[in-house]
Amino acid sequence: MLGLVALVAGVAGAAPPAPSAADVLAANALVASFVKYCGDTDGDPDKALAAADADGWQTPPAGAMPPTIPVMGADGVAHMTPASAFKLESRVRTSGAGVLVLVLSDVPSSGGGLHSCSVGGRFNVDTGALRDDLQRWAGGAPITDRTTPMATFIEFGLKFGAAGRQILDHDPMAKDPSEPGAATVAANVFRNMVTVTYSRTPG
Repeated sequence: MLGLVALVAGVAGAAPPAPSAADVLAANALVASFVKYCGDTDGDPDKALAAADADGWQTPPAGAMPPTIPVMGADGVAHMTPASAFKLESRVRTSGAGVLVLVLSDVPSSGGGLHSCSVGGRFNVDTGALRDDLQRWAGGAPITDRTTPMATFIEFGLKFGAAGRQILDHDPMAKDPSEPGAATVAANVFRNMVTVTYSRTPG
């Protein structure tokens, strides 16, 4: 998650000016993009990329991706890791409030890897509406819902398989290796930096 936030921040560029009511991106517009490219594809990077390309999303300019990404280690500390260690793809699209960014990543792990699909950017969003829209899509309550004066973190536990997507009451990725068919959806809001990420085990 931390690494994807850094990537979205790098691709989206500098923060916009101080927000006004006209600058606020409707939460349902962000969630709609997340659902189309990450949710409905179950976080599959190839499917998400194909859908974004078909809709005219563009490749970001050269140098937009940072050379290193902070990745949380087993020691609970974020370590700067070369971006080349991951299979990364990104696309951008201009919206009425700024630039939406789609970042796709295959992250190796001892459990066999992790697919991540993230939509976000630098703009302002109603966190309550964001939470409500994601909860309606997920079909149940989040497993984590934490807000401080500067940040909001909302996470849903999911399982996917032959029966479709199921909401869980726990984090299926809390252990390594993760549960079979494990997935999480996490919304991370820090000031005007917003990301919604679908992470799942391959398969």
